[in-house]
Amino acid sequence: MHRASMRVLEGAGFTREGVLRKSVLKDGQLIDQVLYALVR
Repeated sequence: MHRASMRVLEGAGFTREGVLRKSVLKDGQLIDQVLYALVR
């Protein structure tokens, strides 16, 4: 996930819950997946 997208989510009230290391295959490379949740 791009840093700008992460800032937008955090600005909208989402909380970063965790990172799944090397969990997504994109363009032949394993990349991290960042998990966000809307916490009340």
